[in-house]
This record gives sequence, structure tokens and C-alpha cells, in this order.
Amino acid sequence: TLLDAFCQLQNQFSVVSTQVSRINHKWQPPPRIRFLLNVDVAFGAESVAVGVGAVVHDFQGHVRVAFALWHIESFTLDTGELFAVREALHYVSHISISVYRLQNDSSLAMQNINHVSPFAVG
Repeated sequence: TLLDAFCQLQNQFSVVSTQVSRINHKWQPPPRIRFLLNVDVAFGAESVAVGVGAVVHDFQGHVRVAFALWHIESFTLDTGELFAVREALHYVSHISISVYRLQNDSSLAMQNINHVSPFAVG
């Protein structure tokens, strides 16, 4: 499943924490040699495509990497959020970015990522 694939990717990283982004959330920098990964998903008008956007910030708040991609597939909101996180982690793994904190605006996705035995989102 998508969640299983995410868990396999997550095990390849040393992501120290995940957190739900809020508009009024004060930005906290990662440690000097680590990075903050912020991920979001957007759904197409007919819900047949999802867009993934991610930004990697350093400890000074500078953008080090930003990318976006479209994927033609219909997802539920929660599955789309998990898909976006998985794709972002997959991308940063290929460019050897050491992620300290992962941020996403889906509280359900972040709760399941942090939970020892997450339920299947589908």
C-alpha cells in the first residue's frame, strides 16, 4: 500500500520529527547541518490528478531545494497527503538531503506517520 511504501522510505531517513503546519505557526530553524522539508498536495479540478510541492529550508531559512510534480491518479485527501510526503522524501533521498523536520498541513497524515502502527489510509 501507499502507507507501507512511505514507511519503507521513512526508515531510510533519520527524520527527527514531523509536524503539522499552521498559518500562525512560528518558523523554527533546523540545526545548522540539517534541513526542514515542507510538503503539500493540490488536487486537480476533476480529482484525477494531484500536484506535489515541496520546499527544503536550511537553518537560516534559505530555500535550498524546491520542486513540484503532477501525478495522474485519483486519491482521497488523506492518501494524497501521504503520497506527497512519500514523493518528497523519495526525492530528497536521491539528492542526499538530511531532513531534520517534516512539515505538512494534514494533521491526520502527520498523526499516522508518527503513530507506531498507523491505520491504512485509502
